[in-house]
Amino acid sequence: MEQIPDYYELLNLNPANTLGTIQQQLQHLKATKERVYLQSDEAKRLLPIINDALTNAFADETTRQRYDAALEAQKHPQPEESHETDWLGQAQQFYRDKQYRQAKTIIGNAIGARGNDPQVHAWAALIELKQPTSDDAFEHEQIIKTAESHIIDADAYLKVGEHSEQTHLDVLHAWMEVLLAQGNAQQALNKLNDAVRHASATSQPYIHLYQAELFRRVATGADRERFLDESSHCATYGLHVLAITRNQWADQQFQALYKDLVQYAPVRHDLSHRTITDIQDYAKTCSERIDELNAKPIPQPAQNQWQQHFQQEIAACNQRIAWINQKAAQDAAALQQQLTQMNANYQNLQQIHASKTAEYNALLGKVQSMSNDGKPPKRHRLALVAAIILGLIILTYGTNAGALTFILLLVLEAPCVYLAWQGLTAGKRYDQLKTQITQANQELQQVASNINALQTTMQQTQNRIQLAQQDPSQYVLSLQ
Repeated sequence: MEQIPDYYELLNLNPANTLGTIQQQLQHLKATKERVYLQSDEAKRLLPIINDALTNAFADETTRQRYDAALEAQKHPQPEESHETDWLGQAQQFYRDKQYRQAKTIIGNAIGARGNDPQVHAWAALIELKQPTSDDAFEHEQIIKTAESHIIDADAYLKVGEHSEQTHLDVLHAWMEVLLAQGNAQQALNKLNDAVRHASATSQPYIHLYQAELFRRVATGADRERFLDESSHCATYGLHVLAITRNQWADQQFQALYKDLVQYAPVRHDLSHRTITDIQDYAKTCSERIDELNAKPIPQPAQNQWQQHFQQEIAACNQRIAWINQKAAQDAAALQQQLTQMNANYQNLQQIHASKTAEYNALLGKVQSMSNDGKPPKRHRLALVAAIILGLIILTYGTNAGALTFILLLVLEAPCVYLAWQGLTAGKRYDQLKTQITQANQELQQVASNINALQTTMQQTQNRIQLAQQDPSQYVLSLQ
């Protein structure tokens, strides 16, 4: 049987001192040992004891009173018959006060005294699962295995002889916790569902409470809201049984159970990521919950509060559906206007494209009319020679040849000079045409690219209009 450590003796404390004095002594001793922790083996031995004393024995007056009582009972044990239940009661109290290490010590004493009691083993499993662990997976697994061993023993002893209703409930609760720790939530739920079918009226509220707790614990991810609904639904059943069996409960029992069950009140749903069909289904579920509350009332004020909650949820569903339809219709109209403007822009771009194409083709024609990649053709070179010869003749003879001859020479000179000038500037004009063609081609490609981009945007807009008109829910969800 595991012994409770006597901190008074281990740490040289005076039991007659007040709690405040003892706490000051422990804090001073702790600080002293921490300063020499690396150099002192005694410090390494005493520091864990000091921490346990501050947590499990001298945290507050209530903790100290329980510790002193347990220490006194250990020093002066009572006859077997008188202290068996006391060990279990103390362990349960430590558990409820979240003093799990102390609870484990006490439940070990209870097992030693009543090793064939299924209730003791059930509580041993519950307490084991609450033991603090590090991040070590092996340590965590060992705790689960130990708890499983306790609950298997509890189940075996439960099948032998007659046991109280509370014992059956404690074993069931421990089974649920062990299975949840093992990741077997569905198996735990099956066990609870089977138990509630065979339970008495005074056991059913507790089992429904366990069901509500189970669903709350597994309510994560995409199924979170659905499991929270199931949790509150189970609590509703428990509250209804509590209401119709009111005369079977002491007032303190009734109030405690009522307080535990109403913690699993229905929760508001986030409708922003749901389709109209999903929202309609949820509104129908809320309406069914109201009908159930009317047919199977629960204690006040939960009855009014929960009915009001479901009525508000139905109103929220209707508002959300109306908003989705309105949003989709408004956006469809706005998108249709955008599409009309896009069509006009598309027609304008088509005209620009046709104009640019004609300009480009004209430039190509001019380039093709030039030969030798911009070099003067033969006629231009001959014209240059003729222009030079005629110019020399005009300069040499001038007007001496007569006015008519002079005019004739000028008339012949003019076209030769023009052709010669064209030949001399052909390369420059060819380069200019090439530049113009390149620019025209770029402009043509840009217009074509704009047309393609606009066509894509128009198709996307048309698809969005169709989605908004045919499936408003998916349209609104696509905006998120």
